Amino acid sequence: MKNKTLERKVHRLDGGCSTLEKAGKETADLSEVLAEKNEKIKEKASIVEALIADITEKSKIAGEQQAIASKKKDFLAVESVIIAKEEEEAAVALEAAIPAFEEAKSALKEVDKAEITEIRSLPQPPILVQLVCTLTYYLYPSAKKLENDDWATVKQILLGDVKLLSVLQNYDIEKLRADPVRRAKAKLIELEKKAGCTGEPERLPGIVKTANKASYGLYTWVKANLKCYEIYKSVEPK
Repeated sequence: MKNKTLERKVHRLDGGCSTLEKAGKETADLSEVLAEKNEKIKEKASIVEALIADITEKSKIAGEQQAIASKKKDFLAVESVIIAKEEEEAAVALEAAIPAFEEAKSALKEVDKAEITEIRSLPQPPILVQLVCTLTYYLYPSAKKLENDDWATVKQILLGDVKLLSVLQNYDIEKLRADPVRRAKAKLIELEKKAGCTGEPERLPGIVKTANKASYGLYTWVKANLKCYEIYKSVEPK
């Protein structure tokens, strides 16, 4: 009886050990599977972290670019207002320049080729005539060394040019520079003084016209182009 009871206990013990061994093996297998899955999870987590870091960096760059774009937009908005204002001012100024252009062209009608030839033939013309010719010489495209403004040079370069009137009629005011303008303005002051009308520039045209009709035409042409120059300078891009 005792032997049978003992055998049953041994049998149960063997069965339990077998179950434990099986459970242990299954646990080991499961642990191995879990380890593999954990490695894959770690890999995926690493990839996800890299993606998050990349997205964060790109979001930061996008934010910075958006801020820059916003600043540029604000800048362009301000600039467009300024440009529109300058364009409006330029339109008004250029409209005002039209009469000066017309005056310059009309002035040349007072200049006769025969009178130019007569002035050129004079060894020493009246001082007012010389000064007006020098004024014109300063603005003349062919005049390069403006410091050489003695009568012989003015007569040769200005009055000696057979295309003088054509050059004046097709004058490009945009090519006029500051130095010739500065010299012309200084010469105008000298002209007023020699004409005896210092401080009374409104009297000067009549005095010049009395001295010589062609000189009056040249003087008017110079004054009109100086006015055009000032208008063009006032509307130049800042």
